[in-house]
Amino acid sequence: MASTDFESIRSLVRSFFVNPKLDDDSDLWDSHVLDSLSIVELLLFLQEKLQLDVFSEEITQENFSTINRISQYFYNRLESASTSE
Repeated sequence: MASTDFESIRSLVRSFFVNPKLDDDSDLWDSHVLDSLSIVELLLFLQEKLQLDVFSEEITQENFSTINRISQYFYNRLESASTSE
């Protein structure tokens, strides 16, 4: 499993995207970086790297609109998984 600190997770999320100049707070949907296909690819990528499932009801604009929000979502999920073990 990848490191679970926030910066490591954000770095992993950023590695998925081709544009290195992408701002961490840019809306990925409005800028057409994410669409219905690429969100599935991103989720599969992160689920494999972080060994964590994503529930369909949690795939929301709030959780998946920016690199920071995606990173925060996975950080929170990993933190809650580690405290429930």
